[in-house]
Amino acid sequence: MAIFHLLRHGQHDLIGRTLVGRTPGVTMNEVGRAEMARAASWLAKRSLVALVASPLDRTRESARIIAAATELEPTHDERLLEIDLGAFADQRFERLRKDPAWTFWNASRALARAPTGETMLEVQARWMGCLLELRDQYGADDEIAIVGHGDPIRGVLAYCLGVPIDLLLRIEVDCGSISTTRIALDGVTVVRTNFMP
Repeated sequence: MAIFHLLRHGQHDLIGRTLVGRTPGVTMNEVGRAEMARAASWLAKRSLVALVASPLDRTRESARIIAAATELEPTHDERLLEIDLGAFADQRFERLRKDPAWTFWNASRALARAPTGETMLEVQARWMGCLLELRDQYGADDEIAIVGHGDPIRGVLAYCLGVPIDLLLRIEVDCGSISTTRIALDGVTVVRTNFMP
């Protein structure tokens, strides 16, 4: 069994305005860095054995703040990347809301594919593959911090809770939040969701 603390990166200036996806060069703002500092302080009191992050700029930056508090060296795993949003990426939300493909994407995540991008089920599968590999790599009750992105974390929580992927957006995962799950050989338990230290 392993205990995973799933952290969403801190806020950046495009939150709520532009769907950045995997866009390079997006870093946290002052609010986001403060969110990560609070999360890092909470994590420093845990018995963490590893810190693994998505390789995007905002998650690398978040991981560095956590590393400074926990004295762990962060590693990065491509499987923890944000969704490949294809043609949706870098679009302003006001424009996306007028696009029928965007409406379908949000209403039917089990069936929809972001144009030229991924399905939510593909994202869920690669994230769970990474977590299961980490579970097998570390010992029982080891605690691991994972720094990633909102929808992929929702995907993990949906998997662990047995929630259909179409209901993904009912799970809140705010910037700077921590959600914790135990993943054992014989099952999973969600300990907390959207915790803001």
